Amino acid sequence: MEQPKHTPGPWTIEMEPYGPESFDGFLSIESATQTICTDVSNCDAPLISAAPDLLEILTELYKSDQTMVFIPRHIQQKMKAAIGKAKGGEIEDKRTH
Repeated sequence: MEQPKHTPGPWTIEMEPYGPESFDGFLSIESATQTICTDVSNCDAPLISAAPDLLEILTELYKSDQTMVFIPRHIQQKMKAAIGKAKGGEIEDKRTH
């Protein structure tokens, strides 16, 4: 498996307080080594934190043996586009046939 260019997962959702004595704060997305993004909405945080896992699973499914799993061509095209978008460009077609 190729090494990702993004910060490896898992990514977690953390509550960052506004100050040392504050009970209010903002959400951030963290990896084991760095902050991914800050001031994330409650609605977006779960999706952003799941991104590395979703990309890995989608890539595995896209490259899967098509004799074992049938994926319609229009769905394959959407999968390829989403993987390319997540990786910052076009992806090679490395599926097994």
